[in-house]
Amino acid sequence: MTKVTELDWWGQCSLHLSAADNDKHTTTKDATSQSSVASAATSSQTNSGISATISCLPNQHVSARTPFNKCQTLWASWGVESGGKNIYFAGDTGYRTIPDAKHGELDYDDPKIQALPHCPAFKEIGQHRGPFDLGLIPIGAYEPREIMSAMHANPYDSVEIFKDTKCKRA
Repeated sequence: MTKVTELDWWGQCSLHLSAADNDKHTTTKDATSQSSVASAATSSQTNSGISATISCLPNQHVSARTPFNKCQTLWASWGVESGGKNIYFAGDTGYRTIPDAKHGELDYDDPKIQALPHCPAFKEIGQHRGPFDLGLIPIGAYEPREIMSAMHANPYDSVEIFKDTKCKRA
């Protein structure tokens, strides 16, 4: 495959698509470099095509295809900046691990729940790539919490991801 760009977390790829389907892209791996993002945003839509900057960003999940290759490949969330707009796609993700949860008995305002460690990557994403005009943040497959919380966000955790990533809407 010739039109594939592999990215690690915090890497980004600038992409230009034209009517002639002659795409040009460059890749950077600097978490704090905003120069290529800014230049793509200012000239993202022209008569000759459309440009976007795609960022590979961390999230909290796990990867495996077999019982023998757990966490040997990358899982990711994504940022897309084009036309002066910035969108965050959180992908399949959790926010915090809830130990010993019982269905329906969790109070997310409880200081004990609030004090549980959570994935710091979301605040870093908000600092380095935010604010976002739109956040696509998952809610799903989150029960039972003691099993699923590390990988899947419930409504409460999705709100925390929204706030940490500095999304204006979700």
